[in-house]
Amino acid sequence: MAGQFEAKPEVRWHWNGQLWCPITADGAWYWDSNAVQWQAVPSRLTDLLARPTLAAWFKRIPPWLRWTWLAWLAPLVMWVPVLEATASHHAHTSELITLATIFGGAAVLATAIVGVLLGYRRTWRYLGWSIVLGTLALGIILFFAAAAGEPSNGQDDPGMGIGAMFVTALCVPPMALLLSLGGGIGSLAKRFR
Repeated sequence: MAGQFEAKPEVRWHWNGQLWCPITADGAWYWDSNAVQWQAVPSRLTDLLARPTLAAWFKRIPPWLRWTWLAWLAPLVMWVPVLEATASHHAHTSELITLATIFGGAAVLATAIVGVLLGYRRTWRYLGWSIVLGTLALGIILFFAAAAGEPSNGQDDPGMGIGAMFVTALCVPPMALLLSLGGGIGSLAKRFR
């Protein structure tokens, strides 16, 4: 009865060129559905081929980075609803420029700070994930802002979602540049510290 609740070992997999094969617990052999074969792939590589779940991948992200991303996403996307709400109340152009400067500047500064932290801790492998995460967050907010906005001609405009996608794609290069420059500054700070 007690054996039912014991944790089972995690199954690791190897791609032999035709199909995924389970690897034995010691990592030296795998079963290719016909015979037991010697495992020629190093164990580190088999760990990469283990087909991890999204939850397992998320657990491997350092906690400081999760909190950094969470704190970064708030100022990164906050300018969109603020400008949308201000523009929907027919604000003057000077008010829109002021709000865009304040909230856009906070987004730029927060993005550079995330880059500095990544560079200072030498965690360059998360730079690409930061770009993807920031782009997805901006894209989602821009899509909903475009869907909630009323077109000037008063009719439904099916191109608004596509326009939000184009604007999101245009945000990728500046975000990558800011994160990379911030990472370079953080890396230099670590070196001269």
